[in-house]
Amino acid sequence: MKLNRIGHPNPVKPSLMWAGSLNAADDQGRLRPGAVEAAAALLRRAYNSGYCLLRRALGTGVKWGLGAALVACGLGGSVAWAAATNDTCAGAEVIPSAGPFPYLTSVQSIIGTSTNGDSVLASCNDWVANSLWYRFTPATTAVYTISSCADAPTATTVEDTVMAIYTSTNGCAGPFVEVPQLCGVEGCADDVCGYLRLQAALTVLLNAGTTYYIVVWRFGEDTDEIAPETADVQLLISQPSQMPNETCQTALPLSLNIPVTSATWGARNDYQVGPDACFTNLFDEPATAAGPDVVFAFRAPAQGRYSFKVWDYSTASYNDLVIYLLGTCPTGQPPVAVSACLGAANRSPASSAEEIPCVALASNQIVYLVVDDAACSPGSKFTVCVTPCLQEAETNNTPAAANLFGCAITGMVVPTGDVDFYRLGAPPTGSRLFVLLDGEAADLTDFDLRVTTSTRVLEYDDDNNDKSFGYRSPNMAGTPLPGGTVFLRIDHKGVASGPYRLYAAIQPPLSWAQREQEPNDTPAQVLSNPMANLGGYFYGTLDPLKPLPDVDYYPFNAQAGDIILVSLDGDPLRDNTPLDAQLQLLDSNGNVLVFVDDPAHLSQTNSIPNDLTATQPFSPAEGLVYRVPTASLLWVRVSAGRWADPTQAVGDYLLNITRNCPLVWNAQVQLQAMQRLDQPGRWKLSGRGGPHLSYLIQQTTDLRVWSDLGLVQASADGQFGVEVEVAPGSCRFYRAMLRP
Repeated sequence: MKLNRIGHPNPVKPSLMWAGSLNAADDQGRLRPGAVEAAAALLRRAYNSGYCLLRRALGTGVKWGLGAALVACGLGGSVAWAAATNDTCAGAEVIPSAGPFPYLTSVQSIIGTSTNGDSVLASCNDWVANSLWYRFTPATTAVYTISSCADAPTATTVEDTVMAIYTSTNGCAGPFVEVPQLCGVEGCADDVCGYLRLQAALTVLLNAGTTYYIVVWRFGEDTDEIAPETADVQLLISQPSQMPNETCQTALPLSLNIPVTSATWGARNDYQVGPDACFTNLFDEPATAAGPDVVFAFRAPAQGRYSFKVWDYSTASYNDLVIYLLGTCPTGQPPVAVSACLGAANRSPASSAEEIPCVALASNQIVYLVVDDAACSPGSKFTVCVTPCLQEAETNNTPAAANLFGCAITGMVVPTGDVDFYRLGAPPTGSRLFVLLDGEAADLTDFDLRVTTSTRVLEYDDDNNDKSFGYRSPNMAGTPLPGGTVFLRIDHKGVASGPYRLYAAIQPPLSWAQREQEPNDTPAQVLSNPMANLGGYFYGTLDPLKPLPDVDYYPFNAQAGDIILVSLDGDPLRDNTPLDAQLQLLDSNGNVLVFVDDPAHLSQTNSIPNDLTATQPFSPAEGLVYRVPTASLLWVRVSAGRWADPTQAVGDYLLNITRNCPLVWNAQVQLQAMQRLDQPGRWKLSGRGGPHLSYLIQQTTDLRVWSDLGLVQASADGQFGVEVEVAPGSCRFYRAMLRP
């Protein structure tokens, strides 16, 4: 039996909100251990929160009896939701004329709101519901950005917002006239920003003394079910300043492997590109790049090949990211016509990313990366990074011709029908593979991924990614490896496409994974027990017996430039009991850095021998990749996915958190001894691991924040050592971590 907690229906507009469940009995009708206590706790929480309980039971006897008792008690706590006061124009929340900016509005829930009585409808999307109104009469004529985006940041939890801005000659009596954004773009926004790129923001020139009406809707219908945790809206109003890196004379410097977050909001159109000057690569769409642009400078630290990538750009219909690389700084009156480039990219107007891969540069050569838009637009926020190029070498279309895998290796499926193989080595039997293909910078993202031996497919995927990494691109998690050499096989459905990047990590067998330790529902609970949930490999459970939907937090430390691969296996036992989970990567303050939750949730465990094109077995996975800008403590948050039905919202999982794609592991690594040296306070720390493997030695005084002491390489017999300094009377802890 499952008991589901749902929000109480509003008396005006019925709206049921699923928020959690518990398993009270097993398939034979026996009460699970602790079921009554958990149900009572759920009931108390539901009563205090204004929720009622409904039971969904199968069978007869004790299951029906328990369900009926809980329903009878639960109904006593039902209450109605009060609609936000700014549900209508008359109650619009007032934004102060002079800010100060940036200014955050109050946080309002859309539960209980509707579009009833609204005299406006979004021009960019007519399927909207649950409106909230705001009124703003600016004191200064200026360009303003009005954002509902969670990554602005705001406290908005409504996942898909739509926003428009109007003037009215007669106040709330109308008529309302939509105000265009910069460049004459419609004054209605949809799918611009946020962790899933489904939230709305506007950048618009507003006149002093004119009253503007801003309306925010949720995409959907007023009768949709809404969970309280996805019901809040908050706006951030800011005044974009002139960008400091408008031209290459004032370009911002980029450092190798260090991502930089920037924006083109408020930037001018300083550079434009001739249609035949730069777009000479396969899949490029020529563009004049007449939008707002900013410039970055990069000095190559050594002779080599480097890749330039921009991501997290707006995917609104009026945005189309264009990037191009210049060898010299052009001069003249803006917009300056660019006649030659070292490279350019404009593969897909629907993509949030573009990449110029593998540009050959001399040592100390300075180049200028221009981030632009295909046409005049309000601009966008984005992230940019320069990395060393590791490129696929053709021909690699058979296991025998496979390339050796490298972290973030770049490839292309060219020509149509091309297949790329990458060799992962021969991990021990039972090892688990985690892999993600980032196809967001490709012109088409529908890549296929297979883990294979030389004769059969071990696992297949084609669309487990979320939008940030190519919505139709693949990732896998926890693939059991049989021993012997294994490969990654990449192709694309029906057409040529690229570029893509590959990330992978290999972990020990499932039995080596650390068991999740509860309570870990909040960071505070985890930090209160610093010895728990440390490391990067966990076997955990979203617990069905908890009174609220289970959430699990895992902390880890990362260094600037690290590539973090977080990957979750939703069916670790491969027993066809899939969990549909979601992953969030958080900074030390709890801000969401990356959010992934794709709808794939099925398992198929049957394999087909002697077929390298098989589309089974497959298993649900969630995955993300993050390049770390500064050394910091980060958190991974595991919870049930938005697409999960109650049967798929609970269960076991296998979680990988790794840095820089380790493909080897040695379960026997251990720190063995501390030997006092002749110098006061100096000690030698000794350990043993795998032959010739490299280990990062770290130290801490509180088991929370770890600092690096340095890398050591084990000898042929696995021995390694490092000198450390320990002040008299102090206490320190040490650990050794395998590095690729």
